[in-house]
Amino acid sequence: MRKIFARSSALAAVFTATVCAAATFKAIKEPECLNPSEWDGWTGGGQYNDPNNGVLQDGYSLLARWQGNDFLANPVYYDMSSYTGLASASQRGYQPEDPNGSPGAQVECMNFGMLLNTWQTAHRPIVGGGYNDMWGYAWSRSRPRPFIQDGVATDLVLQANLALPIYSPTAMSGASGQLSLFAYVRDLSHPRLPAIALLAGAYDSEFNATFEAGGMVGFDYSNYDNQQVAARYPNWISGAAGDGVWFVSGPISNAPANTNPYITTIYSQGQQTSALNALWNPAGAPMRFFRAHITPRNLINAVNAIDAAPCPGPRYCPARGYSQNPADYELAYAGVIAETTLKHDWYDESPTSWVANDSTKPQVLLSARGYAFGIYRYIP
Repeated sequence: MRKIFARSSALAAVFTATVCAAATFKAIKEPECLNPSEWDGWTGGGQYNDPNNGVLQDGYSLLARWQGNDFLANPVYYDMSSYTGLASASQRGYQPEDPNGSPGAQVECMNFGMLLNTWQTAHRPIVGGGYNDMWGYAWSRSRPRPFIQDGVATDLVLQANLALPIYSPTAMSGASGQLSLFAYVRDLSHPRLPAIALLAGAYDSEFNATFEAGGMVGFDYSNYDNQQVAARYPNWISGAAGDGVWFVSGPISNAPANTNPYITTIYSQGQQTSALNALWNPAGAPMRFFRAHITPRNLINAVNAIDAAPCPGPRYCPARGYSQNPADYELAYAGVIAETTLKHDWYDESPTSWVANDSTKPQVLLSARGYAFGIYRYIP
């Protein structure tokens, strides 16, 4: 293993042991200890198919989506650890900053913190998904083939130590939040098809028995829907320019009820077996080791579900017809996503009514902390 683990905590020792104990784990991208004073991975953007999506290539980055492309260009000086639990000298985010929880992000060696706060984020129509921060690694070329190595089928493994210190929605309905591991894979045999987003849930306020048993398939950021929103609310910022992406998701869980077809849980200290409820525990939120396997069978299940999804295709949702051969897929981007969603904000409210600290609208504050995110192959 790399020497960066020599300085790590007892929690990281658990991570190291679980990765290295079995020779069947092969690193695709291990965690890196980043020096924030020399690192320039702060970025902002919109949906993945947009030409300026903000995803930096060939390195780790921290991306704030839908919150302004210059959102993470600003240093933040108040102590964000009171919300994330992570003490860091390297903080970026909203200006003018507010010690009552203005949104931002942190990086410190292999640690990262995310603070999403819709009270102070300029509201805009987001058709599918919502305001989110993403810590991850992307490849511009020579992308790995995560489902095969030397002719042998392999699992794509995503793992990190994660904590969710705060989830604080307003009492009114309409706000939700989640924290997940994610991967974007592309079908090399059909290069014009959009990437498929694969999500493994660690925390989700909308978790239910149906999700645990069957997972979820859908699409985010349909260009058709964005055009409809723009026509209805011409004064709002356009939601996206691309044609959206297909996604599938399932929980990370060892529970017997977890039979979802898209994510396999083989070993994970952290697991999701119930819905995320309101919490406030910045100083004591437990860091748990979460691991998700995406097997070749999981990938084909996702492709079959996308093909069967009840949508007529473009212009209502992205194209499909993906390969049934896992060896045809490359890994473009993977990491950890913290997301908040304000339902219905794009079709039943006047944009001029969205103002800062508006308690009459759905709002949510969510903080997340992560450590040592890594990507591996696993040969069963």
